[in-house]
Amino acid sequence: MRYRFSTSKFLILLNIIFSASVFFAAKGISQKPNIIFIMTDDMGYETVSFNSVSNYHTPNIDRLAQEGFVFTNCDAQPLCCPTRIKLMSGQLNYRNYKGWGSFDLEFPAIGKIMQQAGYATGVFGKWHMNKSPEDMGFDEHSLFMGSPGDLPYPEFFNRYFYNCPIVEDGKDTVVAYSPDRFNQRVLSFIDDYKKQPFFIYYPLSLAHNPFEPTPDSRDSTSEVWQKNFEDMVGYADKMIGNVVEKLKREGLYENTIIFYTADNGTKTLAHYMENGEVIFGGKGTMRVDGVHVPLVVKYDGTHKILDDLVDFSDFYPTIASLADIPREALSKQIDGVSLHPLLKNEIRESKPFIFSVFFHPLNAYIRDKDYKYYLDGRLYHIQKDPGELQPYYLANDTKTTSGARERLKKELTRLLENTELSEYDTKNKLVQTFGKIDENQNDKRLLATYIFDELKYTPRKELISLNIADYLSKDGEKYRLEFSRAHRSTNSGLTYADFIIKSVKIVQDNKTVFTKKLEGMELTTRRNVEMLRENGNPIISFTKEGDHCTVSLDKISNPFKTHVYLEVELEVANPGNQYGKQVMLYLYLVKE
Repeated sequence: MRYRFSTSKFLILLNIIFSASVFFAAKGISQKPNIIFIMTDDMGYETVSFNSVSNYHTPNIDRLAQEGFVFTNCDAQPLCCPTRIKLMSGQLNYRNYKGWGSFDLEFPAIGKIMQQAGYATGVFGKWHMNKSPEDMGFDEHSLFMGSPGDLPYPEFFNRYFYNCPIVEDGKDTVVAYSPDRFNQRVLSFIDDYKKQPFFIYYPLSLAHNPFEPTPDSRDSTSEVWQKNFEDMVGYADKMIGNVVEKLKREGLYENTIIFYTADNGTKTLAHYMENGEVIFGGKGTMRVDGVHVPLVVKYDGTHKILDDLVDFSDFYPTIASLADIPREALSKQIDGVSLHPLLKNEIRESKPFIFSVFFHPLNAYIRDKDYKYYLDGRLYHIQKDPGELQPYYLANDTKTTSGARERLKKELTRLLENTELSEYDTKNKLVQTFGKIDENQNDKRLLATYIFDELKYTPRKELISLNIADYLSKDGEKYRLEFSRAHRSTNSGLTYADFIIKSVKIVQDNKTVFTKKLEGMELTTRRNVEMLRENGNPIISFTKEGDHCTVSLDKISNPFKTHVYLEVELEVANPGNQYGKQVMLYLYLVKE
């Protein structure tokens, strides 16, 4: 059937289009969407209340989730700097990451391309990169730079929020409470640029430690980390609510696309889930709880839950696409895959896996929606084992896990051997750091993980007791214990407090079959102050000794699967209050 389009109808259509343009102009509303990228600090996937946690309350973030796309498979990097660099560059860290906050970039950062697209650009919050906001394409800024500069480190850290030294549009200043100041600048920026399209990058410094009361806390003198962190999460949510309300008052909300996410997993504070589970975050590790973060995109009011894989390199091409910047105008070196098609209910370019390399310390994994494979051969079914406590190795692979291993290993090998991707010889650097990669580690089992709280200067005695019967073979085998404050090749993201292992005992059927008194087996950390002042990095400025220390055991057999208890006496202390008041200890049993 043919349709005739009359001249009168054509004129009516033109009039409608013209009237819409006049309406937007009269309202001072840009027809291009405004874009606000909000990123909280140290608030992992389990910290927002729409993900069914009972002791954190984030009603404003929850409302964004109810009106937006919720992505359940978003991975950040384990710490803030590499995540921020990945976001700004659209590249995987192993392409351009040089060190703490330091990176190279051969093409315009996300702020620059938004300027070129006609957007007013502003960044307000925590920066933590070695390039200036002007060089990265931001017209205005108010920033906590994230490095101590000339301040002694303890003073710098104690002024993270209150009496905080910041830089505003190139000038040093001090503000009473930095989260309030950053929020004020976001609201002012919306006021100043509401008649043109704007792009705001809003990386909140909340809820990073030190865990202090907020201006809204009932107890302004509280030193209880758990309670203070919960208050800080609530205050971050309040700041986000202020931005949403401002947009609504100005009539800009419908024409503003809002991203909400976080820079890495949570530090090890308790999350009481509605199903009764208690989750402690894993900031600083490559585990699921170290990198899994919430992601909400408020687009056109559509609510949808998606399990598509997302990492922070994907935001660069997504934001560019939302600003009508064609993909062919972007650098071919960008690794990310745009989410924009999903927001339009279209098919996204394939992203079958997430690949991540983390340089402090160096580590690498590749994962799909179900399985996660590390370069050292560990494979986890992360849907069934999100804590990554039960690894598969070659010797205990099933038919299904063997297929997953081969699939992911093939992709990882392809990435590492493509030297055109990076000036870093990534695979050799990994081997130099960790030694030859051995995939035949089926004889190493993680027995347990322990978290010790409220550490003091004075050593505190602790006793570990657990049944190891299921880990022993029927025939006599020789084993050793391995103690670590971190999983293999990762840091714990907690304090580097000290352990002294005093004795090890094995009791079988109420009879002591092995005992060893230990002298001087210590897992200790000392801060290299000169290194800290030189590079500003609190992570790599520690000197750690004794991690992965081992105790050889006699031959142990358990032919009748009776109870066999391992008892470890130890002392734990935090003599320098070096990085908090908690520490995590991992205990492994290794067949020799």
